[in-house]
Amino acid sequence: MNGGKIMKGLFSFEGPLYKFCVLVYETFMLNLLWFIGSLPIVTIGVSTSALYYVYGKKVRENSYNIYSDFIKGYKENFKQALPIGAVITIILSFSIYNIFKLNKMGSAYLWLQGFQLFIIFQILLISVFIFPLIARVNMKFIDILKNSLILAYKHIVISTTSVALLIALILFTIYKPSFVLFFVSFYALVSTYFIEKVLKRYIKI
Repeated sequence: MNGGKIMKGLFSFEGPLYKFCVLVYETFMLNLLWFIGSLPIVTIGVSTSALYYVYGKKVRENSYNIYSDFIKGYKENFKQALPIGAVITIILSFSIYNIFKLNKMGSAYLWLQGFQLFIIFQILLISVFIFPLIARVNMKFIDILKNSLILAYKHIVISTTSVALLIALILFTIYKPSFVLFFVSFYALVSTYFIEKVLKRYIKI
């Protein structure tokens, strides 16, 4: 009898196995939606803000639908996220290109490589809050950047932890390429739990 109850609980809609399967499905599908929404490259920021829009609702335990809410977040945040995402994508791409180019030029340019790495780290640090903020509030371009910068350094432990998580997942994906099917959405989900703890202190919505 006890064994039957355990098995019934395990496979019920409230059971851990069902919840795990739902989590895997949502992570995969949101990662796919993010990829599709990012295909023009310059819309990576728009897709990312839409991802945080969905996960923000999930973490705050609001009702959500991964498809309709992703599309809603994509449309509502398009004007805000497009220019910011495009600028970040260009700066990161240029800095990464410079690192590889400088690496071929010898050790005399190590300091320049270090400078490029510093720029990348700063961009990633500020980006921790940029897209979750866009997903939650409507601000001007300069206000989003300013507030993201303030939050990143005021809550430096959370922002550096999020960047460290991103780097760790990138390295894991290089080791296990199949994880690319979950990579972006998994990072967004985990980081949202950190970020929402900060945002709820300032945003009462």
